[in-house]
Amino acid sequence: MTVSPISIKDRQLLASIQTTLSAEPNPLCPDFYQLLAQYGFADGHPLIGHFEHLLLDDTRELQRHFESSSSLTASEILVIFDHYLQCMARRVPAAIQDERQCRIALECLRRLSFYIMQEELIALTESTSLASRRPSRITDALFEHVMHQEQFLQSCNQLLRSENTREIAMLAIQFDFGVHSNNAVQHILPEIVNRLRQILREQDLITHISTRRWAICLRNVDNIALAILATNKIQRQFEALFHITDHMAMVKPYIGIALSHGMDNKDAEFLLEAALKASSMPSTHPDGYEIYDPDLDAETKRLDELSKQLKKALFDNALELYYQPKYSQKLGKIVGLEALLRWQTDDGLIPIPVIFTLIERDGLLNEFTKWLLQTAFRHLTDFVARGMDIKLSVNILPQNLSEPDFSSSLTNMLNIWKVPRDRLLIEITEGSMLDDADQTITALKQIRAMGLKISMDDFGTGYSSLSYLSRLPINEIKIDQAFVKNMFASERDEAIVKTIIELGNNFRLDLVAEGVEDERAARHLADIGCDILQGFWISKPVSRADLIAWFENDTGGIWQKIAQPHDLK
Repeated sequence: MTVSPISIKDRQLLASIQTTLSAEPNPLCPDFYQLLAQYGFADGHPLIGHFEHLLLDDTRELQRHFESSSSLTASEILVIFDHYLQCMARRVPAAIQDERQCRIALECLRRLSFYIMQEELIALTESTSLASRRPSRITDALFEHVMHQEQFLQSCNQLLRSENTREIAMLAIQFDFGVHSNNAVQHILPEIVNRLRQILREQDLITHISTRRWAICLRNVDNIALAILATNKIQRQFEALFHITDHMAMVKPYIGIALSHGMDNKDAEFLLEAALKASSMPSTHPDGYEIYDPDLDAETKRLDELSKQLKKALFDNALELYYQPKYSQKLGKIVGLEALLRWQTDDGLIPIPVIFTLIERDGLLNEFTKWLLQTAFRHLTDFVARGMDIKLSVNILPQNLSEPDFSSSLTNMLNIWKVPRDRLLIEITEGSMLDDADQTITALKQIRAMGLKISMDDFGTGYSSLSYLSRLPINEIKIDQAFVKNMFASERDEAIVKTIIELGNNFRLDLVAEGVEDERAARHLADIGCDILQGFWISKPVSRADLIAWFENDTGGIWQKIAQPHDLK
């Protein structure tokens, strides 16, 4: 079979990968060997060698193995190939240090491997010798109708040049899987394609850009009304829930629309880029879609500029942590602090969701986590040295718990800053449990083994923690402020607050009520069994400098100093 064209210069880049990785006994990532082992391919199996060879050269051995193998279904091959591509993304940078060359080399390997996968899976579905294990209609649709991105763009450009085509509409879809990772949703991709195909006409085109991003070309669409009609049909197809990691979950499509009609630049690449820009905006749009407007380019440029500023802010330590106190009604004093992120720029305060969007978009998780923990640990050590008798809560992202080296990094930073571990809480959201509860529980147990305590934030907003509460190694639950603020106006919300308090007390967990804004709420919470409060009634989040000044000048008796802070271990 023919392969995607790769230039001589690109092959030289691939050769540098071959030279570096071929000297290693195991060129693939460890987790990829583990995946193959799960499918029964033990050490020494030919398939392992074929994948290693594919990383090092444009081999056909993998194709021949699939033709002769009866042990893999088409959907299983898809899973293995997807994992293989992730493997390449981690291994290739070890061979090529130049960032630009690394991207080119990865793209060459990606095209090559996807081409082999696509051709081979089509051959599998057409082979009469494999009729006994023929893929299902859904899986068949995934590979028979979904085009490679390059082929998709070429076909779209041909349509734009054709005299028989009036105009086209480009729809870019970004799927929101909630807290679920790309790995967790691989098994629903065939069903996603099946739902999309049900609303498309035979002449329409579809491509799979990434797990979360897809694109559709609608032929002979010269007005926005037809494109919106197709968009509404797509949205209706995704109203039904998907089964993801033992939960029924919503998959939300955000759609960007770009019409060739009226465009000066009638080029498929430009239209796809325009639709993708628009698809990043509808999360705030009530209709769930956005029509491309050149003004969107200004927003994209703003995010690009913010991205540069964020990288510089992390390097220059220009982000800040503010602190919101936790107050004990029984003791009549402040007993804890929660660290909250703030980023002030010349243009104003940047919202937290925007910051996290930039962190995910630009792969800054490790840099941000290192800054966050080191800053919080340094401040906690200083607070204790000043005599503050408090515990500090630090929020981490769900992605941190899936990082294989998170525990070791956390331990190193604790040792560097000599943090009094009995005064530190690692705070997670209830949504952290939804993706892989067993993996999360293992990570939390490792954190507890370090001598740290764990707090679960926004308790009551999810639907997994009740079933896992007896297994979770947590010390504290925080009642979500939405229930606390509304408990006098809603009997249902007050019942939820009482149930959480009773549940926490039965499990001997500390309880914190968030969003306490007046004395009435504070007294009611004390009456029903919740002592520790957090909210504007006690204090808004304050800067480190203001917090220290408040503590040192306290005359109200809500702070209690540690008698001998230097004796703390």
